[in-house]
Amino acid sequence: MKKPKFVTGEEAAAMIKDDSTIATIGMTLVSASETILKAIEKRFLETGSPNHLTLVHSCGQSISHMKKCCTVSSEDTGVCSHV
Repeated sequence: MKKPKFVTGEEAAAMIKDDSTIATIGMTLVSASETILKAIEKRFLETGSPNHLTLVHSCGQSISHMKKCCTVSSEDTGVCSHV
């Protein structure tokens, strides 16, 4: 069995390219990685990348969580979608 590789939120955010589709799992905030989502936002605010992301989730996310996920998109591009 392959040993898992653990990375920081910043390292995970750095792996995400522009125009990527990212996914969260869990219901509402359970199992959603706030650390990674915050690192994605921080990287975008500092560099403008990653941009044009699509967020897919298997179950409804809470309103406060979706607002946080969409903060960068809604303010900087005017686009925020709930799939």
